Amino acid sequence: WLEKAVDHSTLREFRPGHPDLPWITERVDLPAGMRATGVEVIGLETGVVALVDFLSVGDVGTVVNPRSLIGQLNGGCCLGIAHALFQKLVYDPHYGVSLARRFHYNKPLTILDVPEMKAVALDIPDPETPTGAKGVGEPPVGAGYGAVLNAIADAIGVDAFRRAPVTSDVVLQSLTTGRRTHPPLQAHV
Repeated sequence: WLEKAVDHSTLREFRPGHPDLPWITERVDLPAGMRATGVEVIGLETGVVALVDFLSVGDVGTVVNPRSLIGQLNGGCCLGIAHALFQKLVYDPHYGVSLARRFHYNKPLTILDVPEMKAVALDIPDPETPTGAKGVGEPPVGAGYGAVLNAIADAIGVDAFRRAPVTSDVVLQSLTTGRRTHPPLQAHV
């Protein structure tokens, strides 16, 4: 199913005067991409979620180093997966100091948590750079994060989550009530 999810027509080139992006006044080459994931809710009694597949497609221009690119796409998506499922950053509202200072509060992603991952690049040269390449950097992080949260919401049949991490207790509450039960994240400034 992951191969069918790739539609090259959804990746657009952003140019000055684009009706959706009026703030772009000069030629901008943005690295774009698409991420898709398959999720199984393993235990309806426990709310445990398992990622089964993950596909990352990157529009990064000319591919200069294929092995490094695949590592960058997969590594960024792994960071997004960790943010979506495990890493809960809690700060003291008065002093702004992190309260989650150890790994038992803020679990990093391990090799046991990583799903089967596939990554591909479109390899369409960018006419605005000498080598035709674009950067890949941070876009896979946010895309991986969003793909996981939306896949979980689709699997359990409720509205998208408004905060992370989506732990087993949050999934279980959503399964029992049939709707999102946690409030949106608020900033206390």
